Amino acid sequence: MNDVTVATRPPRVEHIRYSERTTMSRFRSANGHDEYFILIRSKREPRFDIALDNVLRDYRLVLERNGLSRDTQVLSRYVLSDIQNQKDVLERSALFGFASAGAYAIIGQPPAFRGGGLYFLAYHIVGPMGRKREMDIGGKRHRNALTLTGDSYTMLYTGAFSGTAVLDSAKQTDEVFGAYNALLRAKGMTLFDDCWRTWIYCRDIDNHYAGMVEARKRMFIEEGLTEKTRYIASTGIEGKSLEVGSLVTMDALAVGGMKAEQAERMEALDHLCPTHIYGVTFERGQTLKFGDRAHHHISGTASIDTKGDVLHLGDVMRQTDRALDNVEALLASKGASLADMAYFIVYMRNPSEIMKVRESIYRRISRDAPILFVEGSVCRPSWLVEVEGMAIAPAKEPYPDFF
Repeated sequence: MNDVTVATRPPRVEHIRYSERTTMSRFRSANGHDEYFILIRSKREPRFDIALDNVLRDYRLVLERNGLSRDTQVLSRYVLSDIQNQKDVLERSALFGFASAGAYAIIGQPPAFRGGGLYFLAYHIVGPMGRKREMDIGGKRHRNALTLTGDSYTMLYTGAFSGTAVLDSAKQTDEVFGAYNALLRAKGMTLFDDCWRTWIYCRDIDNHYAGMVEARKRMFIEEGLTEKTRYIASTGIEGKSLEVGSLVTMDALAVGGMKAEQAERMEALDHLCPTHIYGVTFERGQTLKFGDRAHHHISGTASIDTKGDVLHLGDVMRQTDRALDNVEALLASKGASLADMAYFIVYMRNPSEIMKVRESIYRRISRDAPILFVEGSVCRPSWLVEVEGMAIAPAKEPYPDFF
């Protein structure tokens, strides 16, 4: 790795670049529960297995430099350029054996960098907490979860909950949420009380997004999730799962032990409208307030206005700028900013426009921050780009500290 550069505004999130391919964000806290997001993109190699070995080497070096280990990992995400041909190589690799110590997700969304390959994103929490690893939930091979139990909260991350039934996105959505709700109940949680963030991947989103939306809407009503109560922060995007027949796959975050007032809807009504205005059911963002910090979960956000219309048709740079304006407004509503982003994902319908999109992103977000640029179509064909991520900011709230 090259010499480390740090872009920091203590005590907020630090952005650290270890090399051209490895970046990290770090949030340190007085209570010792520090958070890390590590992003590594693979090196161009003649074989995918060699690229995986290089990612593992770089990951181990970052862990060593920061006093981290497999035991501090919460979540890993593998973003593959050719999931059908790469998944078996990945699952046999030393990287997967070592780096899937928390919940994990494997997603087919071609990374938009030269040579393709993969992005590897890992989330770590340092601190004295119990942890329990659960695999093969519901008899499905890849559905997995990690439960972290601290002094005050219980965090449940789940990965790779894919539909495997009939080729119908609505029925697969019912299946996925049914399995997830069963897991929540087993943990003493509910969708309404404890789930705050989902990532939903639709294979061939132009044809299958509508079925997912309608099934989710029906299920949310049954669970009491409405525009008058709350929804869940979410990203719904093009993505392939490990199984060819899976049209819908979901990863999710639930946090138990929180009081209702610790969670706040993120809104910026002078920039973008609530989602129910145009028939979908997710929050623009969700703030979770802890005693010492706040987590701001930003949903998939595009170039949209206060009426729900697409802005800047056909202009990817202006769409990117507007999407960032919307994210910035959501963060500002909670006293945070783009500088607080711990990681950022940029989805592009047309990856050939990567240079234009990167130019817009890097004008406002540090190059040292973990930023993934991937090919992923948004739910409306006229949206050329969508962004999402998570910000962490210090806070002094009358609640127990994280974690």
